[in-house]
Amino acid sequence: MSLRALAAQADVSPSYLSRVLRGVEYKTAGPELVRKVAEALGLPHDYFLEFREGFVIDRVKTDQSLRERLYDRLKRLEQSSDSR
Repeated sequence: MSLRALAAQADVSPSYLSRVLRGVEYKTAGPELVRKVAEALGLPHDYFLEFREGFVIDRVKTDQSLRERLYDRLKRLEQSSDSR
């Protein structure tokens, strides 16, 4: 599939998609763009890491309880690996 065809399927401009793919002007693929590209390619919407990462970050930012539980768990894991 060409870049133009993929951009059309994902409902974004070819120039924008090209800049994101090349990292021009600090452009990065956000979760919504990644979802659209995955679906345009016939893949599950959460196929790419960037979508899953964005989902987790959004949840952590909006759910204080989740953020604290995750922090506590990661801190414990870090401490247990440091003590080995």
